[in-house]
Amino acid sequence: MAEYLPLQLPALPPVGILAYLSSKSLSDLGAYGKYEKAIDQELLIQEGMPQTRLYILVEGSLQISGMSSGKEIPYCKIEPGECLGEVCLFEAGYASATVRSIGESILWSLDINELILYLTEHLGGGGALLMGIARCLSHRLRSANQQIAASHHSESKEIFHTKTTPLRADSPQIERSFLEKLSLKLKGVEDGKSKISKDIKL
Repeated sequence: MAEYLPLQLPALPPVGILAYLSSKSLSDLGAYGKYEKAIDQELLIQEGMPQTRLYILVEGSLQISGMSSGKEIPYCKIEPGECLGEVCLFEAGYASATVRSIGESILWSLDINELILYLTEHLGGGGALLMGIARCLSHRLRSANQQIAASHHSESKEIFHTKTTPLRADSPQIERSFLEKLSLKLKGVEDGKSKISKDIKL
């Protein structure tokens, strides 16, 4: 991506993790990160590569995909206001999915050092930002727990319905989200073996 430096930077959208910030706080926060512009189909994040920044889509649309059985499978699309990399912002890690731009898009991002600086100099806005990130992480954790619980329940039912054919992770007719893929991996559908212990309490 190329750094985006127009005379008037686009405002950060007051939605998602930024929903708690005032207009002034949003304006202040924008100056601590950097804006970047991507062209159509540009690769922004590669699955498995090091990831240390939080990204927020300001304009445009992004395609999220991941590898399964040697093929890149589309998961979902990201719209303005949605974020990526919030976990790796606090603990550097590797990208869990691949991200490409759909048409032209503008993203804003910051790393942990830029975040700490903002938190130090803008306590009110910093608190609101952390609240938004915490809410996002809580929502995703709750969704993941529900997916795991549902897969565990389905696995138990298969004991009494031996004719049920498990849904395979490489089924071409179904577009899966990241959480659905996680659920399938936990069930061991990709290699035909159960990976969830019957002793686990959910």
